[in-house]
Amino acid sequence: MLKDAELNSLPNGRHKDCKKHPHLYLHVRGGSKTWLMRYKIRGSSVIDLSLGSYPSISLKEARLEAARHNLDIAQGRCPKTRRDAETRRQEQESITFKDAAVPFVRKQIANYRNTKSQYRLAMYFDKYIYPAIGEMKLKDISIDDIYSLLDPVWEEKYPTAKRLQQGVKAVFDYSTARGFYDKRNPADISILKHGLSKVRHKEAPHPSLHHANTRSLYHQLCSVDCRTAYALRWTILSGSRTCEVLKAKWSEINHDLKLWEIPAENMKNGEAFAVPMTGEHFGILDSMEAFRKPGGRIFELSGVGMLQRLRKVECRSLIGLA
Repeated sequence: MLKDAELNSLPNGRHKDCKKHPHLYLHVRGGSKTWLMRYKIRGSSVIDLSLGSYPSISLKEARLEAARHNLDIAQGRCPKTRRDAETRRQEQESITFKDAAVPFVRKQIANYRNTKSQYRLAMYFDKYIYPAIGEMKLKDISIDDIYSLLDPVWEEKYPTAKRLQQGVKAVFDYSTARGFYDKRNPADISILKHGLSKVRHKEAPHPSLHHANTRSLYHQLCSVDCRTAYALRWTILSGSRTCEVLKAKWSEINHDLKLWEIPAENMKNGEAFAVPMTGEHFGILDSMEAFRKPGGRIFELSGVGMLQRLRKVECRSLIGLA
């Protein structure tokens, strides 16, 4: 049986208390002393549960805590499991929407290859979502809070409102999967739609160049001696996306097979692709030699520069060919 007067002089090791508290030990190791509950539950291996250090926790306080846990042990319940569950519950209750959203948004941005999409996602959360519900506890957010976020933009900026709803819903789904949230998703559109007005909205397709006008555009670009014009000609000849052209490197050109070998990481579908090259392609490369940098890209440009060049030749968009 442990006594207060002896606690400071005990040698290293685990020292058991009296029969009334058979699972209570004082673990002495060097200059530290820790109260432990050592027990088994239904044939399990020995479980150590720390109750705190001595003298911060007195012998009397340790015995009171042990008595509370003895009841659980007698009934086959693990005090450590119960305490861990209570700790997780308290942590969950303190998590704000922003606490859950920040790692989710970071992962989503890492998955996006398009910088415009990355910027847009971050902007939706920073400009709209965080100011409205970012500091609210996740468990306290209700459908009314989601309506307060969506109502001001639902009719006036419907595409934005839809993306806000989808973003918030995705964060709650992520929180459920990670164990932060165990209620019904308040941003589920199947529920929200009953409290939102019906909006007739049709996405207008981006303007594009009709294929019949491609030859005329190409000839106009041939009369211009600048990198943006060369990049646009390359885009037309290859039938490639702008991002693939802008990321093209000199090392991707296979002169022997006359192929532009696009690596998988530059393709939207994630699969490598080879574009047959013509004499026009090689003529463009000859013109770009003056700008060549070791290990660099063929066209050291941005999509904005290509778009501006198109506007100068009276073409409205770089989205594609109809």
